[in-house]
Amino acid sequence: MSCGACNPFSSPVLFEIAQVDVYGHRLFRGDVMKIFLSWSGRVSQDVATVLRKWLPYMLHTAKPFVSSSIRKGDRWGVDLSQELKGADVGIVCVTPFNIHRPWMNFESGALAHLPNLMPFLFRVDQGALGQSPLTQFQLTEFGSDEDHSKSEFLGLIESINERVPAEDRLTAEVLRTNFSHWWTEMKKELDAIPEVYEGETRTAYRWLRTFDDLAIYDMDNGIQRVWLVSSDVFKFALRPELREKIESDVDKVCYRYLVPEPDHDNERAALQQLDVLRRAHPDRIDYRCFDRDVFEKQATSDYVIVESAERDGGKIKAFVRIPISDIGQEYWFEAEDRAGVGFYHRFLQLWTSDESVLAAH
Repeated sequence: MSCGACNPFSSPVLFEIAQVDVYGHRLFRGDVMKIFLSWSGRVSQDVATVLRKWLPYMLHTAKPFVSSSIRKGDRWGVDLSQELKGADVGIVCVTPFNIHRPWMNFESGALAHLPNLMPFLFRVDQGALGQSPLTQFQLTEFGSDEDHSKSEFLGLIESINERVPAEDRLTAEVLRTNFSHWWTEMKKELDAIPEVYEGETRTAYRWLRTFDDLAIYDMDNGIQRVWLVSSDVFKFALRPELREKIESDVDKVCYRYLVPEPDHDNERAALQQLDVLRRAHPDRIDYRCFDRDVFEKQATSDYVIVESAERDGGKIKAFVRIPISDIGQEYWFEAEDRAGVGFYHRFLQLWTSDESVLAAH
């Protein structure tokens, strides 16, 4: 039986969404919109892969390309050069782990010659770009605020559609219909991308870390206890974003703080707030306060020590803050295994040494 009501292509909206006839032939005229997706690092590659999959659903002329799609055996440099030459739009998949990567900066420079460059900030605030040349282009943010992310991505799709030749351009109604239909599915895949992969850091080097890179943020490692040794209680316990993280994980992880006796009002106020946190989570958060001279002899920098459970026994990881002056940023390195175990036993002994404790809780 054949009738207009039974034909899905009888609807003007569905017909324009599909842009194919009943035999599956594409109907739009003109060239496709070639979109080069630039990535650097595993999280960024995952983002590019998701965008490559879903952009053509939202925009019928889109033909996304990522470097990982070059066939094995092809001459990568030549193929990439040809793709860049023929691309209409470049989308740079920016993550917290590739902002400072040399390859990202190199490829972004090459993409800057394209007619349209649109950085896609995945879990990155615009402010994190600093003085990056990417800030001069139209930025799209994708983060924890779903409404903001949805509005931002719709703006990206609309900008690309505006650059499609008029005869192949989707109407605003059809574009929004496409977008609304596929947004939820695409967002699920973007949200499923891991927060971090082993070996990725927010610096230009695998061995150099920021505080946010430390293992205390990866609960998949079976972490049981985290030791934080520092004279700056606020920085490592009371900052809103860190306190929220600690309280969300406190059912799975115990936290121990080793701090020196406060010597001014700000430190005393911070210690009082830490005590409130301890009382709210007894047996999960605790601290010891030591004579400052005793503390500084044992702790020459700041330390984060992570105890995790493994099938063949416990695992210790120790991270040490590099004592250098860099305004606005601090850097850490992971100690070698034996050194890490040594740090652990040093502070465990200090923790249990009653004679050196001024306030035991």
